[in-house]
Amino acid sequence: MKRSEMKMFFEGANGTVTGSCTRLVYTCGGVTKQILVDCGLTQDSEEGKCKTPVWSFNPAEIHSVLLTHAHIDHCGAIPLLYKKGFTGKVLATEATAELSKIMLKDSAKTSGLYEEEDVDKIEWVPVDKPSDKKYKAKGKHTYFRVTNGIFTAFIRSSHILGASSIYVRWFEQVGETAEEKKSLEKRYENYRTILFSGDVGRTFDVVNPEATFLKPTMLPYKEDDKIKNILILESTYGNRKHKDATDYKHKMDRLESVLRHSLAEKKGGYLVIPAFALDRTQTVTADLYDVLMKRKIFPDATPQKDSCTIHSISSLANRVGKIYAKLLPTTFMNYNDQIKYRYLNAKPEIPEEYQDELNKNDGATPDEFVRERLSILKERESHFQGENNFCVKNEHRYDGLESLLKEGHITIGASGMCDKGSIKCVVENALRDEKATIMLTGYTSEGSAGEIIKRFAEDRTGGFSKQERFNMCVPGMDIRLYEIKADIIDMSDYYSAHADSDELSYYVFENVKEPAKKRSKPIQIMLNHGSIMGGIALSEKLDEANGKLGDAPKTIITSRYCHSFDVSSGDAIWIDSADEKSKHEKLIESKGEKISA
Repeated sequence: MKRSEMKMFFEGANGTVTGSCTRLVYTCGGVTKQILVDCGLTQDSEEGKCKTPVWSFNPAEIHSVLLTHAHIDHCGAIPLLYKKGFTGKVLATEATAELSKIMLKDSAKTSGLYEEEDVDKIEWVPVDKPSDKKYKAKGKHTYFRVTNGIFTAFIRSSHILGASSIYVRWFEQVGETAEEKKSLEKRYENYRTILFSGDVGRTFDVVNPEATFLKPTMLPYKEDDKIKNILILESTYGNRKHKDATDYKHKMDRLESVLRHSLAEKKGGYLVIPAFALDRTQTVTADLYDVLMKRKIFPDATPQKDSCTIHSISSLANRVGKIYAKLLPTTFMNYNDQIKYRYLNAKPEIPEEYQDELNKNDGATPDEFVRERLSILKERESHFQGENNFCVKNEHRYDGLESLLKEGHITIGASGMCDKGSIKCVVENALRDEKATIMLTGYTSEGSAGEIIKRFAEDRTGGFSKQERFNMCVPGMDIRLYEIKADIIDMSDYYSAHADSDELSYYVFENVKEPAKKRSKPIQIMLNHGSIMGGIALSEKLDEANGKLGDAPKTIITSRYCHSFDVSSGDAIWIDSADEKSKHEKLIESKGEKISA
C-alpha cells in the first residue's frame, strides 16, 4: 500500500481577476504527475494588453490541462504551453473546446504571444460526449481517470456556454493488489477532493434569468459531504452585490424602457451597445429579439417598413453565435431512454407575461419558448416579421458610420469596455450626439473607457471637477468629458455573468443562515481570482457560515506571497521566508492595500 501527496501551486490570478492557472503536483510511489487547472493570460490593467506569463514550471513536464471555460483569462495561454513543449491533452466540455478554438485564434492575432499554428496543436478531449457510457449514465457528475490515481468530474457553472466547475479527486492511499484497490476505493476516508469553481454564474434563480437559455449553475459537494474537501473559489465580485438585478421581468421591463426611449420616443434616436463577443452579445441580442417581438415598441410599424435594424458588427461575436446556435439545442439519450439537453435549459420557469403567448401558440412548451429565443442566432442574416418589425444583420464590414448612427438602428459590438474592437469608433462618435443612447452591459476595469463613461453617467460629472471635465478625454478617444451629449444607461448588473457576494456564499453553503441544513461539516476554502478587497469581504461572510458547522479552518486568500498549499499537511506555503508571510498578513489587515510587484 502506497501513500500519495498533493500540492497546489497558484501560478496566476493571485490578487487579480485575470490569468487563472493552478498547478497540481501529485506524487505516489515515487512517480510525480503535474496537472494544470486553467491556463489563462493576464491582462495589464493600464494598457489592456496581455502579459507574457511567468511560470514556475516547465511546460514539457505538464501531463494535462483541465479547462473550466473559454474566456481568454482562463484559456489564453494554452497555445503558449504547446509552443514551450507541452504535449498533453486539454480536457473540457465540447462547448468550451469549440468556443476556445475561436477565441484563441483571435488571441493569436491580438496578443502576439503565439501563432495560429500553436492553437491548431491543441489536443482536445471533450468530457461530455453524448456517446460516452458514463456520461449517459450519470450526466452531471461523471468521474473519469485523468492519470493513475487522479480522477475528475465537470459540473456546469452557467457562467457562459460550456462553463464548468471542476472536481479533482485522488486516493490518499493506493492499493498495490487488486484486493487492496477495491477495498480502498470504497472508503470515503481515503478520498480527497478539490473543487475548482472556475467563474461562477448567477445562482439564485432556478431559471438563471440573466442567461435564460443556459441551464442553472449546479451547487457543489451536495453528494460528497463525507469526503475531505477543499474549495478553490473565485472572488471577482466578493465585495459587491448586483443591486436590483435578479428578477427576469424587471430586467425585460428595463430593457423595454431603454428601447422605447432611444428608438421610439427620441427624434432620430439610435442605440449603441458595447458587449463582449463571447456570451454577452448572444444574451443581449436574444433579449432584444424577445422585447421587440413580444412588446409593441413602435405603434406605427407596418409589414412594409422595418422599424428597427440590429447591426452585429463583431466578426468574433458572429462566429461565437454560430457555436451557440449549433450546440445549445444538442441532446443525448440517457440510460432511461429520456432525451436530455446538455446545455439548454429546456424547462425554464416561464414569466407570467409570456404564458398567454404560449397558450395562443397551440400550447407551446417551455422548450419551444427557449428555442424561439435561439432562432436569432441560427442564420447569418435573419428577418422577422411581426407587430414590431426588425431585421438583424451580422456584418463585420459596413458602409461607414453613417449606416449605423441613424434613426431606428441598434449597433452591438465588442468590446464591452469600449476600449478596443469594432465598437470603439462607433461609441466615440455616438458620445457627441444627443440623438444617441449608449447602453453599457458589462464589467469595466478601472480607468478603461467604459469605466469613465459609466462613472460620468451617474451624475454627468463622474466625480470630476469642472476643469477636469473640460481637460480630460475619455481614455483612447478624442472626446473630452464635457463634450458628451449622448444618453448613457448602465445595464451591467442585469447582464453580469458573475455571481456576486451573496450568490457566491449561496454557491458554497446554499443556506448561508443555517448552513447545517445543507452541509454536515465545515470546509477548507481558498479564494483565488479576485482582488484583496473582494477576498477580505467574502472571506468574512464565508468564515461566519463555516464556523456554524464546527471547528472550521479559516478561509485563505491567495496573493503573490501565498505561493502554494500542501494538501497533505494542510499548510499554506509562503514564498522565501516568514518575513514574506508577514508582509501578506499586513496586506490582508490593511484591507486592500495594493501589492507591489
